[in-house]
Amino acid sequence: MVKDGIFFYIQSEVPMRRSILFLFILIQGCSPEGIATPEVPSLLSAKSGAMRPKLPRPVPISLRDSFALPPVISYPELLAKATLSYPRLTKMPLDPFGNDDYVHPDVLLGGTEGCVTKKQIATPYKGSNANFENPTYFCLNSSRWISPSFMNNPLVPHPGPNRYNSDPDMFYDPALKETVITWREVDATYNSIKALTTKDEVNIFQKGELFQERNHNAVSQTSVLEPDRSRWNMWYVQSGGGGCTAPSTQVMLREAIPIPGKSVTAVPLKVVGPVNIAQPGYVIWHIDVIRAEGIGYIMLAAAYPKGTDCGHCDLFLYVSQNRTDWENFAIPFLWRSMPGFNVKTLYRGSLLYDVSTGNLSTTLSSLSVFGHWDIWEDGVYKLSMLLYALRSAKAGDMPVISASKIGIDIPHALEKIPFNAP
Repeated sequence: MVKDGIFFYIQSEVPMRRSILFLFILIQGCSPEGIATPEVPSLLSAKSGAMRPKLPRPVPISLRDSFALPPVISYPELLAKATLSYPRLTKMPLDPFGNDDYVHPDVLLGGTEGCVTKKQIATPYKGSNANFENPTYFCLNSSRWISPSFMNNPLVPHPGPNRYNSDPDMFYDPALKETVITWREVDATYNSIKALTTKDEVNIFQKGELFQERNHNAVSQTSVLEPDRSRWNMWYVQSGGGGCTAPSTQVMLREAIPIPGKSVTAVPLKVVGPVNIAQPGYVIWHIDVIRAEGIGYIMLAAAYPKGTDCGHCDLFLYVSQNRTDWENFAIPFLWRSMPGFNVKTLYRGSLLYDVSTGNLSTTLSSLSVFGHWDIWEDGVYKLSMLLYALRSAKAGDMPVISASKIGIDIPHALEKIPFNAP
């Protein structure tokens, strides 16, 4: 027998060390040289900088079996599988001056009083003019957004010469059946975060200033009240004097412990510190955070490539279990040149999560190539599939976007920047 012959030859004619070498060569001959062995996909999350485990090198039995592995699916393909509906342009009511440019949307589901379907706060921004940038309140009826007759819009008037409003945000306190609205007032020296509350959207209670930071160290504040009312969390962006052109920013966290039976605004927000979040190659500018049961905290952030300004933002998602450590992903969730958008910038957006379906919905703002500020809504995604897509994404899954300046060169009277930042 051939096998026995080989065995006899090894035992009788060749020293033991040569027999081991012969068997090694014989076995290696079963694996054809020059055939690329496919990489086994890692099931670990593609967190930036994560090391893949060193897996055993598989030996293909034949060329046919080498090609039997499933093809690599790109992020856009996975995103399409996660998408239930794409964001669509929304027609907003005219502001008191007859304009329909809006930015900074924040959306909540309705309650038993006032807006019962959905409510939104945003700021008009015709011609990127900060004089119009005053928090304005809307209700969704069966088919469209309306400026309700029981509200006196804008909800927050213009604060006066050399000042402007921006960055409205709102959250609901079910224990008191109270909607809390915060916004940023800016003057030449300070950013002041202010608040008002309402239970019926008719009676409005001004709560005054929550805290103040030097320009521009309190940008785009966003809040989450824990379901058990144990803590009020507020995140915001510190960009310093560079504002919308800052080469880097950091996200800060404040917190307060609410008093039973009293508005959350009755307790001062104390600084916890900067959170652990970063997006390599980008600068975070505007944020929105929600709490998703079973998932943790989810952040939607508008960020611009380093070396540009906030007129070049794409939208990124982040996930956290503890409020301070945030998982990032290799590419944006949505970007400016993505089919369906093709806009100058994607700007501040808002998230809602439906625990009964596991769906995440988005509302966002953008600046069109014609200089019009638009609101997009009803982008709905299967969150688990979306996170899988983002964790699988590589930098090459997004086309390169030019970092050149695009569009508006109207200097802002306060921030002295080439893009007139809302």
